[in-house]
Amino acid sequence: GFDELREYFNAQGSQRHSALCDLDEAEIYLQLNLTGDALTLAKRSADSFEQLTMRYEQAKAMTFVGIALTHNQQGNEALQVFREAQLIFEREKNLYWAASLELYRAQVHFLVGRFWEARSLAASALEHFTELGIPSKRAMALVLLTRVGLELSSLEQASGYSDQILNLIQETPIPLHLFPCYSINAQVAEHRGDLERAHEFYVLAAQEIEIHRSNLHQDELRVSHFKGKQQVYEALVRLAFRKGNPANEAFEAYNWCEHAKSRGLVDLLAQHMPAAPAQSDVSLLNRIRTLREELNSYYIRSESNAPKAGMALRSGAEIDTKKKELASTLKELSKQDPDYASLQKVGIVSVEEVQRVLPEDSTLIEYFIARDEVLAFLISKDRAVVRRHVCTRSRIQHLYERLRLQLDTFLVGNDYVREYKEQLLEATTDHLSSMYTELIEPLADGIHTKHLIIVPHGVLHYCPFHAFFDGKDYLIDRHTISYAPSASVLRYCIERKPVENATPLLIGVADENAPMITRELKQLRQIFPQARSYFGRRATRRVFRREAAQAEFVHVATHAVFRHDNPIFSSFKLADGWMTALDVYSMQCQTNLLTISGCKSGLSQLTGEEELLGLMRGFLYAGARSLLLSLWDVNDRSTSVFMETFYQSWQNGLSKAEALRQAIQKVRSEEPHPYFWAPFLLVGNH
Repeated sequence: GFDELREYFNAQGSQRHSALCDLDEAEIYLQLNLTGDALTLAKRSADSFEQLTMRYEQAKAMTFVGIALTHNQQGNEALQVFREAQLIFEREKNLYWAASLELYRAQVHFLVGRFWEARSLAASALEHFTELGIPSKRAMALVLLTRVGLELSSLEQASGYSDQILNLIQETPIPLHLFPCYSINAQVAEHRGDLERAHEFYVLAAQEIEIHRSNLHQDELRVSHFKGKQQVYEALVRLAFRKGNPANEAFEAYNWCEHAKSRGLVDLLAQHMPAAPAQSDVSLLNRIRTLREELNSYYIRSESNAPKAGMALRSGAEIDTKKKELASTLKELSKQDPDYASLQKVGIVSVEEVQRVLPEDSTLIEYFIARDEVLAFLISKDRAVVRRHVCTRSRIQHLYERLRLQLDTFLVGNDYVREYKEQLLEATTDHLSSMYTELIEPLADGIHTKHLIIVPHGVLHYCPFHAFFDGKDYLIDRHTISYAPSASVLRYCIERKPVENATPLLIGVADENAPMITRELKQLRQIFPQARSYFGRRATRRVFRREAAQAEFVHVATHAVFRHDNPIFSSFKLADGWMTALDVYSMQCQTNLLTISGCKSGLSQLTGEEELLGLMRGFLYAGARSLLLSLWDVNDRSTSVFMETFYQSWQNGLSKAEALRQAIQKVRSEEPHPYFWAPFLLVGNH
């Protein structure tokens, strides 16, 4: 690894090679969105290259510093670093990098709302890239100029730039840049009121997302990459309702909704594909890998220079042939192993398929946020309806922030909580009541079943629907409730057969911050004497991988943390280190239930696709039929009571959803505040 190389080069006294290690590793961290680590390494390498008078490398390192600062929303600092790097490149006569820095600066100005400065710099960069004959960079400059035109309400100017984009992509193949080109043309058409043309371009943009996975270029800094893709799906959902065919519009909108929710995992794992399960055909997997490598090679060659017309046509034809072969091979893989294929391409379920797998007494409520509108699909065995304009995104965001503020007061200390417990309960209940009014009350006349399956979207992933309050009862008092990140994921959970002839697995790692974990594991061993149990130093990562491969259920009592910079590195603590979400994707965990009794174990960062990308999705892919996770930092003592009641109720024959309700009611009888009884949620097969 880089650490060993750096140690070797430092021992040899080679500052140059050590700095090159920092530079390469910084670039990798930027690709992984680990901006904090990238910033540290890029700064260090820039200082080293300055001492070595290696100006090109110094300016490149400074560019990485600027990109990391932009990701950290430090726009003014990024602009200064970009300007200094541009001056170095200009002195070095490196026109390509100098123009690229000009475009970077334009994008930062755009992000902070300085549209006139952005337009001036983007126009200059466009002129330079035109002179250099680099069509992909020309396209990015034109896209930014079109966006500026729309922001400045200069529709004619934006239309002129969008026409230039279309002419450019017709003349020269730039496959990795087609997505933003199509997307911006769709936005221009929508602003002009040409909804049919807008829909056409949005569909083309969505197709590019499906074809190229994470290789797309939304912008040079990648800061609006995920947001841009999400906006395409939001637009397709909105436009589906404008077609004037009520019989079909809801079904088309639902399909695009599921596309948006299923997209994130595929992108997330593009660079971290787990090992294939045994049931996958190795020859098919190798062929898929080869086709992707060949396509990437074609893309790079087609965009490296302005190609001659004959070469361009030949390259375009070869790309089309390879894309068709890839689609065919993925289809064949999906027949053998649909779970693994779902990591290679987006697979969605239709309304009819959802109805087929839904239990009889269940209603699925799937929310979707398009711009500021929150809409909801209500699907049961015999009925499917959509409710538009349930509420607004901004209203829910406001309510969620107020609720979080109340929950965070419990971190102040026990003395404060005891002194103001009545006021805290009243304030929290008020916010939960407002959430019920906004999100459940408009749908109440369409809910006629005992069980509810909530499929959230956006900020709704963080909301405890089961604790919403109607003024008399909490929602969990009237319904059993479970959750799913998408209907496609729910189908996988329901269709998997229960794990039989396996014993439970108990894992525990206690410390001074969570002493009740010892008691929690002792209680569970009494309920399940046949369970395999690993506590303290015995609960290693190797043991977990081996023992969790097959279990009736898996209970992990430990700390869990969430990485906001990159959710694939979210993790939970074991005796010899941390088990990350990425580790989970590469293991088997065939179990009826996996519980992580730790802090914020269910919380996952939402990228622009609003897909849950933390430990939740990892364990569902690894084979878990359902999960029991927490939304916020859990109280050690009440968690112990909760878990004992839940498992005892489940052992006595109740369903997981019913056992969850019993555990909630037990904790609530002792601690009325939702902070204590509402953090846990059941995900997957209930």
